[in-house]
Order: sequence, then C-alpha cells, then structure tokens
Amino acid sequence: MTTHPDNTSDRQAVAGSAEHWLLAALDPELREGTRQQWQAGRSAVMPTGRLFSAVGLPHALVLAHAGEQQEFSAIDEVMSKVFEGGPVICDPCRPARWYALVPPNAALWLRQSEAWRAAGIVGLGAGSYISVPPPDATAHDPRTLEPYWAVPVSLPGDLCDPGHVDRLITTTPDQLDQEDTVMTGADVLLTSDEPWDPDEARLMIQEVPAAERLTRQQNRGESCVWCGQAADEGMDLTRLGGGLGWWPHGCAACGQLRITYVRAYLAWRRHVLDCQSCRTEWCPDGWSPALTHQIAHAATGKAARVLCACGCPLALTSRRLLPYVETNILFHLRYSHTGPCHGRDMAAPVDEGTER
Repeated sequence: MTTHPDNTSDRQAVAGSAEHWLLAALDPELREGTRQQWQAGRSAVMPTGRLFSAVGLPHALVLAHAGEQQEFSAIDEVMSKVFEGGPVICDPCRPARWYALVPPNAALWLRQSEAWRAAGIVGLGAGSYISVPPPDATAHDPRTLEPYWAVPVSLPGDLCDPGHVDRLITTTPDQLDQEDTVMTGADVLLTSDEPWDPDEARLMIQEVPAAERLTRQQNRGESCVWCGQAADEGMDLTRLGGGLGWWPHGCAACGQLRITYVRAYLAWRRHVLDCQSCRTEWCPDGWSPALTHQIAHAATGKAARVLCACGCPLALTSRRLLPYVETNILFHLRYSHTGPCHGRDMAAPVDEGTER
C-alpha cells in the first residue's frame, strides 16, 4: 500500500510533483491558467483519457462501506484502503461522488461489467472531463464544498487498479483486507488463447486504443485497432477482449509488435531490478532489451520522447532513461532516470541524453 508523507515539507514536495504531472495532461497553452486556478484554491476542468481516466463511484455505494462512519475523513480512509493508496477525488456536492483515477483506457473496462453499470458506476475516458482540485487540497471544506483529494497523488503516475472497484461491489467492509477478493483489470478484459504473464497482460491492455478513438468497424472487431486493415483483406484478426458490443481485434503483425514492445520493456525492467549499477549509470548489459524496446516503440509510431514518473521529459534513446522499478505491480509502462531532475519546468528543453 502506498504511504503518504507526514510532515509539511514532504507534503509540499509531493504536491509539487503531482501538479507538474497533472499539468502534462493539458495542452501547453492551458497549463499556466490551470496552475493559477489551483493557486487561487479553485478546481480546474481537465480531460480524461490522456494521463488518466476516472471511475465515478456513487454516494450510496461508498457509504455502504463506511458503515456508521459518515464523516468525510472516515470515508476517505475507506477509499485509501480499497484502492491501496491510489488517487481518489471527492466531489462533496450533494449527493457526493468519488472518482478513482485509473490508467488512461481503463474506463473501457466498464463496458465489460454489467455489475458496474448496475451499481451506478461511471467510466470517464477519452472525450470526457473531470474537475480536478489543487494538488494540496486534501481535506473536505464544508464552507466551499469544492472537490478535494480524498486520497492525494502520492507519486506521479501511480494510479488505481480498476479491478479494485469490484471490491466495493462484491465484498463487505470486513473483507477488504483479503487479497483473494482483488480482481485485476487485465483479468476483466484481456482474452487470448495464449497464457499471459500478469504484468504482460496489464501492459498489453493499455496498448488497446480507447473505443472513442476507434472507428465503428474497429470497435466491432471488423478491422485491426492499430493499422485499420479489415479482416476481408486477407488478414486474420485476433480478439483482444471486450464485451457488451465492444470487440477489439488486432492483426498478427500489429499484435506481435506490441507484444515485443511490452516484453522487451519487462526484460529491461527485470535486469534493472537485479543490477545496482543501472541505478546510477548506463549499463551495457541492459542494452539489448532496452534497444529492442526502443525499436518497437519507434515502429508503433509513438512519440520519441517519454514523460518520466518524476515529470522529466526524456528521449527514449537517452542513456539516463530507466524502466520504473519503484512499484511491484505495473498497470502501464512507466520510466525513471539516473541523475538529477532537469525537467521540472514544463517549458524546459527535453533531455535528449547520449544515444545508445
């Protein structure tokens, strides 16, 4: 479970990192205005489906787990327990609603679960917006009824597991500590004849584009979600999961490219976990999986630069770049770097580093 800082200076440092990360979800020309709104103590409207999506939890569902404790602070503790410290926003206007921030296309898992929809749970993905409070607004204010962080961002990019939503629906409050009640988002969506490593499955899910960005044919499984080629053009398509009218499929070439991309990242990460020198300097032994990941990344058409968990933008070819190793469970590809941070200012030049 994620722990939260106790002293004021640590909380301010975490809030600063969270602000930098959240602003990356906005177009550059909107960032300064949003920062000023936060400094004035007001919430700002931000798009979902970029850095994160959101799962809206209705008042009645949350209160059922709070029992006799109806104070916002007590309910916030329940949210922290359910989502293991992942970030949750509370909009206290009656009736109150809580929003768990989840990986960018995780709102699509809502399409797979009738139980979620029956419980009044709302998924906010690409094309939707959410009111985001200032990063340091971490307590309910009954005078303003402004949204606040029921569970604040503890680490940029560290999001909630959508599978934990099932804990609210299927478990009683005294069962929340039982690990066997947890269902990961990858288990909900990904289907394949191939047995998947849990980390592979979670990362592959994030490679499936959001339904809102796909054509009608792609959402129906009639063409590849990546290249757009149709099944009737001599291509075999493989189902990537889905349900309730959403059946994404991928062609063999695109699917294999994403698998290579994900597996190379995980191989690189496993090396870094076991190699102390990688944490401080470039290591030639980790070069092979890093290069494979870099080549596959370029082949997918993704941007050549990535945003590290600390908020620093780096070129994927930079020797300073590392896979993120500060968490045991991965829900999307994340990066860190050696040496000091240089990208705190959103207008600062990107560190291209020395190419591998």
